[in-house]
Amino acid sequence: MLGGLTVSLAVSLAVSLPASLAATLAAAADNHFAFRHKRRRPLKPLAFLRRSRFPKYVSRARIQRHEGVVRRHHEHPVAEDPDTRVVGLFLESIRNPAAFLHALEKTATSKPVILTPVGVTSAGRRASLAHLGISEGMAQLEHELPKNIIRADTGLDLLHCAKALMWQRRARGHRVAILTGTGGIGAEITDLALGSGMEVPGFSARLIERLREHLPYYASVQNPVDCTPIWWDYHKIYPLVLDALSESGEVDLVIVSVTDVAATLPELAAAIAGWAHHARPIPIVVYWGARHRDFENMKIIERAAVPCYRSTRETVRAAAALFESSDLAN
Repeated sequence: MLGGLTVSLAVSLAVSLPASLAATLAAAADNHFAFRHKRRRPLKPLAFLRRSRFPKYVSRARIQRHEGVVRRHHEHPVAEDPDTRVVGLFLESIRNPAAFLHALEKTATSKPVILTPVGVTSAGRRASLAHLGISEGMAQLEHELPKNIIRADTGLDLLHCAKALMWQRRARGHRVAILTGTGGIGAEITDLALGSGMEVPGFSARLIERLREHLPYYASVQNPVDCTPIWWDYHKIYPLVLDALSESGEVDLVIVSVTDVAATLPELAAAIAGWAHHARPIPIVVYWGARHRDFENMKIIERAAVPCYRSTRETVRAAAALFESSDLAN
């Protein structure tokens, strides 16, 4: 076990972070990866790379699995390690900026790199200096980072992005479709998506006509797609709408909203999971707006490798990571 994360989940994520934060993020990881289905080929467990000396462990990475399980060394540099699919960095200070930037650029050309720089404000730097004793912070590197680095504001955002990147294929572009059963949530996700650099395009007449075949006349078949509260038919409608969107060539990513009554329906969760089980041309992420007692239905979706998030902001941030890394191979 790694902070509640079982080896069978095998997420293959390399994360650099201060030792004092390892327990916190290890525990948080349980909320993100605990429902992951087993893959056909085994992957190595979630690895927390301790300390912030990234160039050092790019060449030889010392990994300590928190909770005192084992220690081991990578056989390959992180950039070349075939079992490390995503690299996450939670950094307060860099001793050798030039070496760090070189290693970062090399790694980011082959796999997604998520960076959470902390202590970048004067007050934050003061707090960081108090416990690290290192004057060099991350602020001076802000304008020198490679363009394809995925920025995450918090360690939790880092985990959200990592889950999306490990479970879903990369988005081909920035065009997102939003599928919901309530108009207000659709509008909220739309605003967040546009603010995150995504496009929410209107649909062609051909796609609108196809969506009309599956929805009542009073439903919105624009983007966002608002199925209206016909919950009893959601398990039939959602897969058909997802088919239409994914086959249209008009969008690169779908954000699905499941809230309120819809979250209580195991048949809807099973329908989304069943749709995702087959190879699909575009990625999807789910906003799960529900009570804790409805988590079992969310687990059904996540077992099919569809990441679910508990807030619209977290959902959109994770979705954005899929197009921010679109220049990399899936």
